[in-house]
Amino acid sequence: MLHRTFVLAVAVTVTGLLALDGPAQAVVMVASGLVPAAAICWHLRHRRPATGRPWHLALVGLGLLTATNLLGLGRTLGVEPPGGTLVAPFLLAAGFLGLLAASAVVVTRHTAGDGGGIIDAALIGVGSAGPLWEFALRPRLAAVHAPAPVQLLALVNVLALLATLGSMLRIAGTLGSGSLRYLYVSIALGLAGTVSSVLTAGVHHPGAAQLAPTLWAMAYLSFGAAALHPSAVTLTEPVSAPGGRPTLRLTYLGLVLAVNPVVGALPVLWGTTADAALLSAGTLVVIALVLARIGQLLRQRAEAESALAHRATHDELTGLLNRRGVLARLEQSTGAGVGVLYCDLDRFKPVNDAFGHLAGDEVLRQVACRLRANLRPGDLVGRIGGDEFLVVCHGVDQAQTEALRDRLQQAVAAPMRVAGRSVDVGVTIGCALSGPDPVPADQLVADADREMYDQKRLTHAAAA
Repeated sequence: MLHRTFVLAVAVTVTGLLALDGPAQAVVMVASGLVPAAAICWHLRHRRPATGRPWHLALVGLGLLTATNLLGLGRTLGVEPPGGTLVAPFLLAAGFLGLLAASAVVVTRHTAGDGGGIIDAALIGVGSAGPLWEFALRPRLAAVHAPAPVQLLALVNVLALLATLGSMLRIAGTLGSGSLRYLYVSIALGLAGTVSSVLTAGVHHPGAAQLAPTLWAMAYLSFGAAALHPSAVTLTEPVSAPGGRPTLRLTYLGLVLAVNPVVGALPVLWGTTADAALLSAGTLVVIALVLARIGQLLRQRAEAESALAHRATHDELTGLLNRRGVLARLEQSTGAGVGVLYCDLDRFKPVNDAFGHLAGDEVLRQVACRLRANLRPGDLVGRIGGDEFLVVCHGVDQAQTEALRDRLQQAVAAPMRVAGRSVDVGVTIGCALSGPDPVPADQLVADADREMYDQKRLTHAAAA
């Protein structure tokens, strides 16, 4: 239904633009911007998407584009816009930047795990703008003596459209979303309209004059169709990134950086002046994207190093500090009042033998949670191997250490549910406390370990 409605809207718009002229034609152009704006408002009001930012940006863009079309309507009625002939090109560029910003939000959120690939694809789009501008668009604008600001606005439009189109090509594999397909068509039509508006400038032919407005109107309507499609609600939900994580290719980035300066300076070899607009605006856009790419790679490296450091000092099963991590923290603790509690689970092996290692892993995770939940702020616990845990606390005396041992033993002894069954394990805890004289960390651990085995022997003797 939506597809047929969209085709009908496009057919009516194209027919109106080609069959009418003067004010009536300008009214059709104004309507082509108002209709998709109304569709977006309906989407925001009735569907209430979780992320409304891209649609609000699109409304701003369509509002500016509609203002441009209203200026065109005014000119057909003999009303010249305030500010002269530069107002319409400026509004047109600003309006497309609004639509592009909306598309950029969709792309970045849709592929949250592929930021580097999106930037790379945008760089390809920007790099392709240089040859297109220098060999096709700039000569035409120069031939019709377009003012420098108009040329600059056209270049900015082309750069932004190609960057966005390149980014969207990166997610071509996920274009199963109907809303995303309409969005892609909208940007492609916007680019085609911008290019045709330059290439047909000064061409005295009725069809040439209507080509760019027709393409732009279809671009506006495509954006409205993207909002009406049912998949628009999930348009900004992340999907799996295509392929593996992209890597930095210095040669590739160097080539992209060199395209615009080389293309912009080619006229010098032909005896004319270099294109200052391309050399400045184009190169600035490329540099910004390259810096964003390098920054993204640096963040990835920092995150990877942080993850490696975390894995080196933490136990993967329980999330607690591992032996290396807890001993390193203990070695940093100096002075009196440092307590070490060496914890060894009781009746853990029968759980593994009876219910399997998965059940044993679950027991270890639950024990870790209970130990952590019964510590004071600033105390720490780590799993040092198998079913053994080490607790380190600061600013304690003998009575506080004993009280902590009793609390931990009671917490671990409470029944726990594992694999649908009630399981009882206990814990034997040995304590060691540093005095006024410095005690090496390994000595404290050895003392606590020794007392733990003494406690086990006493328990076994009493049971016998």
